[in-house]
Amino acid sequence: MTIFQKLFWLTQMGIESFCSEVKHIPMTKVETPVASPTKSLTSSRSALSKTAAHTLQGMGVVPAKVLCILNAPNAEEDKTGVCLSGPEGEMTKKMLASIDLDVEKNTYITYLSPWRPPGNRLLTPLEIKEGLEILDKRIAQVKPTYLFVFGAETLRAMIRGKTLSSLRSSHSTYNDYPVYATFSASDLIKNPNHRRQAWEDLKSFKEKIEKV
Repeated sequence: MTIFQKLFWLTQMGIESFCSEVKHIPMTKVETPVASPTKSLTSSRSALSKTAAHTLQGMGVVPAKVLCILNAPNAEEDKTGVCLSGPEGEMTKKMLASIDLDVEKNTYITYLSPWRPPGNRLLTPLEIKEGLEILDKRIAQVKPTYLFVFGAETLRAMIRGKTLSSLRSSHSTYNDYPVYATFSASDLIKNPNHRRQAWEDLKSFKEKIEKV
């Protein structure tokens, strides 16, 4: 991770202890990633596909060392059809950049549900089942080494009964793939006090993937 990426992410989280050591360093812009073409794995039979403005397949390299799994498209992503757009998307990009995850080099980003639920409500059990079927196919396509999950809701859908705190203290897998997780960007925007723990999650994950 470069000094610029650390400064950019930590200032966003309001953590000043690090920033005080690197004053007067110019900020760098995190560029919007360009999606790579992948085969559509979704079905128009899902009721959500009828209410969502766009289907978000995902973006990144195939195969990828890390498959990042978000819950569902945010409002701006649904409106534009562009992955990682809107405030939540910008925050996610900063999180990825802070630990050298790059959709053009080593990462693929996808969603538990490729469709935004009406009013951003929680996914129903049926919608989760549909999403997991699509996700399983995406995992087979991307062939990742690690799964990195964003948000407690997404984690619970993938591994029943698992919480972010319990995952920090014990190893877990999904379809034999090692799973790590942190707060979603939406969580961090709504609850800035979670950002320090998110930073610890990110650093811990970076240490693990660099050992391989």
